[in-house]
Amino acid sequence: MALLGDALSPTMSLHAVLGALCGVSEYDELPVRHNEDSLNMGLSQQVRWQIDRKAADDPHAKASLLLQAHLGRTPLPISDYFTDTRTVLDNSLRILQAMVDVCAEAGWLNTAITIMRLVQGLLQARWPDESALLMLPEMDRESVGRLERAGWGALTDLLRALQGGSRDATLKKLRQELGAKAAEEVVAVAARLPDVEVRWGRPTPAAPTRQQLDEAEDGGAEVEPALAVSVTLHRHSTGRGGASTRVYAPRFPKVKEEGWWLVVSDQSDTELLALKRLSFSTATTVRLTFPAAAVNAPGGDGGGGDSHREDECVVLHLISDSYLGLDQRHTVRWASTDGADGK
Repeated sequence: MALLGDALSPTMSLHAVLGALCGVSEYDELPVRHNEDSLNMGLSQQVRWQIDRKAADDPHAKASLLLQAHLGRTPLPISDYFTDTRTVLDNSLRILQAMVDVCAEAGWLNTAITIMRLVQGLLQARWPDESALLMLPEMDRESVGRLERAGWGALTDLLRALQGGSRDATLKKLRQELGAKAAEEVVAVAARLPDVEVRWGRPTPAAPTRQQLDEAEDGGAEVEPALAVSVTLHRHSTGRGGASTRVYAPRFPKVKEEGWWLVVSDQSDTELLALKRLSFSTATTVRLTFPAAAVNAPGGDGGGGDSHREDECVVLHLISDSYLGLDQRHTVRWASTDGADGK
């Protein structure tokens, strides 16, 4: 964890996060076989971020090329590279989860979310900064353009259209835009995607834990005030077979179940205040605790307990660890007692 901490910083780009991932010692032994330096340089010309020729035989550079090729669905030059990609992917999720934990400890929201979205991209074999519609079957950039012109500029726009009263009209339009076979495949996958309702209660003062009391007593300091918010998640099923948490990820080498990060940040989306990682099939309720002093709207006093102004708030993020385009962001205000109206 200490080594990962040295490689991370508060505001990292996707390129920087990928570099930190590929630089870990787990990839020291990734094989670079005879003549693969030439293959690596050829692959480098086809991916987003090229490598230096001097690094053509470096295993960490090769790991970067393989992950970029996976994200871009770029053809690989030889069969050995498929095996190598599987090895790199097998390690990547565990390493990225550890990187998220480092960011949570440090309060680095920006980098944490960039890492989470890279996880989504690796599961779906799509770049996380491109349209989430691309993770649907039979989709390319031309198909995405047709859907955008038809009024579905985002994945969630299409999902809402398929779930609402305009479903039949949506199906008809999809067939016109994509063809009957592709439209049916898109609808089948869309029915598998999670539709999660997020509700929360008003933040309340949190009692200190025994560990906090003991640490404060040992250090001769007072326990810093904390607040807690209770969040309920309900996963609605849109498929005929009921709720299934098996992830649709046809290009990922392992079967995976859905997981989520639930994050609390300050209202400026700068500091990560609390994080929980969770999995559930239908519903769950979790409680997140965060420092009261970190919550301070303009004009607020930033204190703990009931002294908070009603215009003070924190931000609640629900982030998938499997799918692009399904993340949610809600503002939790002291004036609100029910999360149904938070957007």
